[in-house]
Amino acid sequence: MDACSLLNERRDVSAALNSQEWDCVEQMPLAGKTTSQWVSELDNITKDVEAELVSRDIGCHLVELLDAVNLVLFELRGFKRSPVVVDSKYSYLHTVLSTRCGSGKTSSFLFNTFVASCFIAFVLVHFVHWGS
Repeated sequence: MDACSLLNERRDVSAALNSQEWDCVEQMPLAGKTTSQWVSELDNITKDVEAELVSRDIGCHLVELLDAVNLVLFELRGFKRSPVVVDSKYSYLHTVLSTRCGSGKTSSFLFNTFVASCFIAFVLVHFVHWGS
């Protein structure tokens, strides 16, 4: 998303917020957080999934990884799919993270992101361990 699109979507925000200047787009708040704060939120969820895997003493089994991501996202953190298919606000990542409700595509994106990042982290940890 480019900066112009982002600013255009925020036109209905109060004039005080629109008049504020930011040094870069990453500093512009979305649902009260900056881009780096949203990335931290994603990192925290990934750490919760990794902790769930460690607590189960799980090896590199895809089914267990999928189960851990399901548990953290949908049971512990309360994410759910939006019942309204046509409401585009549930397609924005920051909205999904703040409301815990997303479109099917966005929910799938989040799920796959956490599966991939946890799998990569797990493989890297074990690869380093095996190499030493």
